[in-house]
Amino acid sequence: MRKGGVVMATKCLKNGVPIYVAKEVDLTVRPIDIALQAIDENYEQLKKIDKMAKSKGELLGRYVDVPVADGKAIYQIMRVNKNTVRIKALGGFGDDYILDYWGYEATVDKDYIASLVRNRDKLEEIFGRR
Repeated sequence: MRKGGVVMATKCLKNGVPIYVAKEVDLTVRPIDIALQAIDENYEQLKKIDKMAKSKGELLGRYVDVPVADGKAIYQIMRVNKNTVRIKALGGFGDDYILDYWGYEATVDKDYIASLVRNRDKLEEIFGRR
């Protein structure tokens, strides 16, 4: 489903926030601008989903990004329990790193993930004002 030029998921999490679905990125395609445009569209979709979840005041549907090598590993929060959250690795951003200690899916301490989301929100708030 397309919404505002962004491919949106047809499946949603319990809170009605869409599940991220990547637009395919082929870095072998020339001109490379085609692949870069797909990556930009994927980031736009992810940010739109994150903003939707944030506006509901929930962790479910938000994402965390963790520095790896020369890029980031990006995970979406798929389930929120009392003390833990279930996260799933996302692709479609070029490098598509996966953390060795989390793998493609993991159950992680809720407070730790919440702090990563808060830190990202604060950085966006600080640098978004420029």
